[in-house]
Amino acid sequence: MKGLMILACAALAGCATHSGPKPQMLKAPPHWNQPSPSETLATDVSWQYLRDAELTRLLDLSLQSNPGLAAAQARVAQAQAMLGGIGASSMPELDLSVGGDRAKVTNLYGGSGKARRLPALVRNEAGGMLAFQYRPDVFGHVAAEQASAAASAEASEAERSNVERLLAKQLLESYLDARFAENQLQLATEALTLLAQKESVVQRRLSAGLATRTDLNRVEKQLRDKRQQQTEWEQILKTEQIRLALLCGQVPGQLTWRSQPLPDVPASPPLSLPAETLVQRPDVSAAWMRLNAAASDSQRARLERYPRVNLSSNLLMADLIGWMAQASASISLWDGGRIAAEVRHADAVFAEAQSQYHEQVLQVFAEVETAMSRQQASWQALAVADKNLRGVEEQRQGIHKLTTHGLQDMQRLLLEDLALLEAQAELNTYRKEALLAWGDLVTALGLMPLKPNAQV
Repeated sequence: MKGLMILACAALAGCATHSGPKPQMLKAPPHWNQPSPSETLATDVSWQYLRDAELTRLLDLSLQSNPGLAAAQARVAQAQAMLGGIGASSMPELDLSVGGDRAKVTNLYGGSGKARRLPALVRNEAGGMLAFQYRPDVFGHVAAEQASAAASAEASEAERSNVERLLAKQLLESYLDARFAENQLQLATEALTLLAQKESVVQRRLSAGLATRTDLNRVEKQLRDKRQQQTEWEQILKTEQIRLALLCGQVPGQLTWRSQPLPDVPASPPLSLPAETLVQRPDVSAAWMRLNAAASDSQRARLERYPRVNLSSNLLMADLIGWMAQASASISLWDGGRIAAEVRHADAVFAEAQSQYHEQVLQVFAEVETAMSRQQASWQALAVADKNLRGVEEQRQGIHKLTTHGLQDMQRLLLEDLALLEAQAELNTYRKEALLAWGDLVTALGLMPLKPNAQV
């Protein structure tokens, strides 16, 4: 009988066709180049860094203290623990159980019409059992479950990396918004000083009959508008500082803030894109591993049609010592369609995961293309603003020389100073836009979080 059971299991294993659907990887667009290793984005790192030590400090703090990232790390630990538990289920088990009991029985005996009490009977017993059990994975039930858990663990790690990527992007955006507001606030404060001087000049000219009341009203309105701008920039700066504190896992108001200008815009990256860019995106990796986990689950559902084998042995130690060995296999002969329904469900989950993976890859293509277009446009706009600032500076220097020689009045010089501040504010706007576009491109390429390095 035992040999017959083993032969039957072997025959089933030989003819088993339990493979489920296979994941299909989506290829990169044809126009994405395949550059040589010396031309890949990963090699040319000069454009991948911001020379900003303060941003480095905040990024380090956020990676250490952000609660969302800590939660993602905890999910990784959960998935790894589950994988370890499934792996342990394929190992033999050895259990020891011991016990004892004490019984006391009192008998009443009524012989010859007279009842008399017999001595109580006391019984003490002790024993133990050593049990061995092993479930050989003949048909791959545990292997399929372990493959699914391993893919889920890798997906959890990729999802943790994606949380880190998006956290770094959010931190960069908030940091640039705060720096931009701080710089614009400084320019607004300088403009208020110049407008106050201009107001004083116009008042003197009005007293001398060289200006009108309309001229003074215009300057006073400019002062009111600039004070309103100053208040708005102060509020924006405070809001972004609070957001930075939350991203860094700090209580608002306790985050140390050091004033400094906007960082320089890194060099433009190479425009050729390797198809391997997809591998760098953790969200794509996570979607791919979830798809592989779904494929393993589909295979595991099909394996439920095949028997499970169990080997066990018990060693009894009591008044008598003995042992027992047993081998068994169990298979479902009729389940009312339960296994078939589980297979359909697993296949549907796989189809959903396949669609989600394809959607994620297409989203990456769109993000990279959009980020590259935005980066090029922002660089062109920044170049125009920089050229405009140089022109305003040259014009101001000329007016300053004429004012020194008495050929221009102070009011004209104040106007040029104000124009210079406006040009600087415009350049800051385009510089922030170029930095945000750089951050979008780096994030889209899966290179976040970069380590901003002042030494690069």
